[in-house]
Amino acid sequence: MGIGRRRFLEYMSTALVGLAIDPLKAVAINSDNYVNKKFGILLTKPKNWDFVSIKDFGKLKKDQLLSDDFEPNKGEVWEELGDPILVIAKYGLDKTEFNDKFSPAITVFINHKNDIIEFYEDDYINGDFEKIVGMIAYGSGKLFKDYTTIRNISPYQLSECNGFDSEWAWTFESIEHKKSWRCKTWSIIIEKGNYIYSFNMIDSEEAGEVEEKNFIDFVKTIKIA
Repeated sequence: MGIGRRRFLEYMSTALVGLAIDPLKAVAINSDNYVNKKFGILLTKPKNWDFVSIKDFGKLKKDQLLSDDFEPNKGEVWEELGDPILVIAKYGLDKTEFNDKFSPAITVFINHKNDIIEFYEDDYINGDFEKIVGMIAYGSGKLFKDYTTIRNISPYQLSECNGFDSEWAWTFESIEHKKSWRCKTWSIIIEKGNYIYSFNMIDSEEAGEVEEKNFIDFVKTIKIA
């Protein structure tokens, strides 16, 4: 459902104040504020965090080990999953002094329902949103190393859109740095028309990087038209 176009434009005007807006560009960034006019989404990143380029995110994906079932075909798997529309990290790749540290991160994916159904090759889903969410959770469990559920999928509302959220743990293992950390992901998935919006907030108590308050505050900034 969302907050409606008029209210979204009011929020957008505030978020982009002082910025020369190119009407032909779908995405605008003003300091900590991000606006995607194509998908009707506005949000504010945590202060002093960085927006990460999709190119740099590609490097991070190549460095991450997946589960034993998927690691041999990692390139094909990432290609099928596609890239997020947005990545935010506490320590951007340009902050070289943090190269050996685990960086909490936020990823945002927007996928058409049909693409998700095609990826999982499962007619059982049949466009049902709750089944799609269940299948995404099932796929995550197969994809990420040492996946365990912390909190099961439950109803959640974000910016007046119906959705579900859950929490799960997994092991991030870096090939380049030869390190691994136990991580936690808070995942919020909402439905808007024919699209599925996925917000994933990742931190690690083991790495000394717990960002629960920042994540809660971040989610409060999200506005969806």
